[in-house]
Amino acid sequence: MEQRVEKFKKIFYGLDRAFGRYKSDGEKINGKASGKAFIIKETVVDQLWIDHLEGKDPSLGIIPIRDDSTCTWGCIDIDTYPLDHKKIITDIRKKDLPLIVCQSKSLGAHIYLFSKEPQPCVTWDKTLRSIASVLGFSGKEIFPKQKKLNGKDDVGSWINLPYFGEMRYAFLDSGEGASLEEFFSMYDQYVCDDIEKISIQKKIIKTKKSKFKFDMAPPCLKIMEGKGYPQGTRNNGIFNVGVFYRKAFPNDWEDLLQKFITKYMPEMKPEEVIREKKQIALNNDEGEIKYFYRCILLVMGCLRFG
Repeated sequence: MEQRVEKFKKIFYGLDRAFGRYKSDGEKINGKASGKAFIIKETVVDQLWIDHLEGKDPSLGIIPIRDDSTCTWGCIDIDTYPLDHKKIITDIRKKDLPLIVCQSKSLGAHIYLFSKEPQPCVTWDKTLRSIASVLGFSGKEIFPKQKKLNGKDDVGSWINLPYFGEMRYAFLDSGEGASLEEFFSMYDQYVCDDIEKISIQKKIIKTKKSKFKFDMAPPCLKIMEGKGYPQGTRNNGIFNVGVFYRKAFPNDWEDLLQKFITKYMPEMKPEEVIREKKQIALNNDEGEIKYFYRCILLVMGCLRFG
């Protein structure tokens, strides 16, 4: 047990002068587990790590940022319920990203990235936000939350650790739960020497040739081609794709857009499709396309067609 505790502690070591605690009340609010969460400004002693792995309430939360504004691990917190963890893992492996997915206390997901040596939290923030975007989780909570601490009274934000109780485990690539020893093996496999060397742009482009002429499209359209367009995103999806086609293929944009709709949104009503096409076809007073993408990230990625 002592070796397991030391390995776990080494992996998730963070700020050593404060820690978080969480005690469940067994209830859920809007799918999220409820309970008492609080922070204690005391030294993180070994017994806390032991009690956590033995499942003794309250569970332990660690603050990843250290006093020197570095850390060795970060996390993307996905608080969507229910969640298809296997689908996320498959997408991660397809993009060849060195990540480990763990189930959170509310059955959401904590997507972890680890480094062998401490690296600046500024770098962690930039890298994790880029990864979140690639995976389709832009805007989700990122840990470490802080890029630096403002003196000894500032302790940053903590996050619940995995391997407490029966549900907070990592996932194998098969989608099955991993034992603590299997988690250690995955850590050894995916821990990074330098997180800055993770080429996010390469992961976006590293896909098979687009069936819908998206080879010149901005990254967001390439990502959505692989992930699909869930309900609630379809009208904006049609509009964004239509704008790209009209800019890149002005003579064939309507035919290309119709093929795209047939593939991804066959249930769309004809009147909805006609309405979007009319908007896309509008010009301004100078004869240029009147509308731009309904997404800032798409605009930034599409300057070459602006």
